[in-house]
Amino acid sequence: MTIRLTKTSANQSVKTLRWQLFLSYGLVTLTILGSSSIVAYNWIRQELHRQIDDQLITFAHAATHDFALLRTQVSSKETSHEVIDQDNDLDIPWQKLQKPTQSIEWFDLRKKRLASTTVHFPNYPLQMGFRTVESGHLRLYAMEVYRGTNHKKRLEGYVRVSKSIDSLEEVLEKLRLGLALGGIVAVGLIGIGSLWLTRQSIKPIIESLQNLRQFTADASHELRSPLTVIKTSADVMRSHPERLVAANIPKLDAILDATNQMMELVNDLLLLARMDSRLAQSQATYTDIPILELIEDLVDLWEAAATEKSLTLTLNFQRLSDSLIVQGDADHLLRLFANLLSNAVNYTPAGGNIQVALERKDRWAVIKVKDSGIGIASEQLPFVFERFWRSDKARSYRQEGTGLGLTIAQAIAHAHGGDITVSSQLGIGSCFSVRLPILKPETSSASQISTYSVPRSTSPS
Repeated sequence: MTIRLTKTSANQSVKTLRWQLFLSYGLVTLTILGSSSIVAYNWIRQELHRQIDDQLITFAHAATHDFALLRTQVSSKETSHEVIDQDNDLDIPWQKLQKPTQSIEWFDLRKKRLASTTVHFPNYPLQMGFRTVESGHLRLYAMEVYRGTNHKKRLEGYVRVSKSIDSLEEVLEKLRLGLALGGIVAVGLIGIGSLWLTRQSIKPIIESLQNLRQFTADASHELRSPLTVIKTSADVMRSHPERLVAANIPKLDAILDATNQMMELVNDLLLLARMDSRLAQSQATYTDIPILELIEDLVDLWEAAATEKSLTLTLNFQRLSDSLIVQGDADHLLRLFANLLSNAVNYTPAGGNIQVALERKDRWAVIKVKDSGIGIASEQLPFVFERFWRSDKARSYRQEGTGLGLTIAQAIAHAHGGDITVSSQLGIGSCFSVRLPILKPETSSASQISTYSVPRSTSPS
């Protein structure tokens, strides 16, 4: 299993939170807008259909007034079906309500058509009430026609009216188009608004993180002075054991050990705080570094510590065809790889082996530190670069350590435009891979290549 981390934990958390807030604001607003648009569209659609149905009802009632006269005319002409008003001369009362998109049919008691206002009217079965036919293009309404008063009513026949609803569909099509165009504009405005709200919401969090980083830097800096005084005083006292009571010497040694651990922790915190707050300024001072020479010097430095633990430490750069130059801070890069080698030496049992490999992949220099140590459980791999995190097995295997080594390594890799990955299997070993961008030969010169010495902080204790 391989875990790739491209941002520091704090920055990654802020970025994740920013996206979560942006998506939350956007989705909530879009959901409200979409729901409102759907409700408004359906309400308008139903209202338009209701208006058409009301028109059909009014039209049908108007057409029933001349039902008896029409039936008599049809009977006297000895025809089973008459097409009336072919000249549109409005010679009967109900025609004042008729439009070219409307038509009327009259039926007798046997539901046989007596007359209609069009000869091409489709022969649909007569059904009472409303119907929509012709794939939603024609609306029908049929009703019974009674004669007489309320107490002596008798069924006289049926009337069916129809109306084309193409005009309604045209209106709805324009409405849908308007809603779509308005939705596009609204989506853009929602995106801008969500971005603004996200920035406003994230400001206090960013300020809190900046204050925390500043506090860490200030506290670490201020703690260095008293710790230095304690360490200096303890060293002076330890250098004159004849002046001490024998029983107090172990206590003094404990004070020195605790002070050294505290100074190491303070220095690590101060380094992280400075890298978080001064990344842009530090990049301006970067120099060209031959990465192979740096790795060789570091491996030579740690070879004695590996031999002391009966470990085999090897360096492999067989695949290199030319010198790899990276741009960065030599001290920081030494610290990065020293932290990886320190973990490999400390967490590999006696008789194990550690391999350091350097190769080129496209525009990257890839440095791998592989060991046959205790390994890391797969479920714990996502946490290995978090500050102060140490696995339970690592704590039981080695009590020393602050849990900041890999955090510092990750921060240095990111500050140099690279990244760091880890793959590991419990009980088999781990492999840390660092990628750093290399400079093209024409962009570097011998006069620019940095000279460096291995600092004491990267030396094995």
